[in-house]
Amino acid sequence: MQNKRKILGLLLLPIAAVLVNAARAEYLRARDAGAQEAQRPELAPIHLKADLTDKILYVEEDGKVVKTYTFADGKSAYPTPRGTFTIDKVVWNPAWIPPDSKWAKGKTAKAPGHPDNPMK
Repeated sequence: MQNKRKILGLLLLPIAAVLVNAARAEYLRARDAGAQEAQRPELAPIHLKADLTDKILYVEEDGKVVKTYTFADGKSAYPTPRGTFTIDKVVWNPAWIPPDSKWAKGKTAKAPGHPDNPMK
């Protein structure tokens, strides 16, 4: 069961990183919460849709596309998972810990903000 969770985590990592970074860059900038509410009290939920064929991430607000991004998806050995997912926790500026995987052998953990941190 633990190995299945690790594998699932590795499969979700590339698409989650793209989705979170795209949303963060455009919509979820750090702001004073009170000021944000005062600016846009009607703020609609943001939905992200990734078109894996065309490699385009669509950011939708109130059912309308408000921004698009191109992205690179997983490799054939680590394909991007298909399906519908919900993000219920976002870790801003995370540390990166190498997974227990052949491709990560010899890699070292990188602190948040480190220039070699693949999570950026």
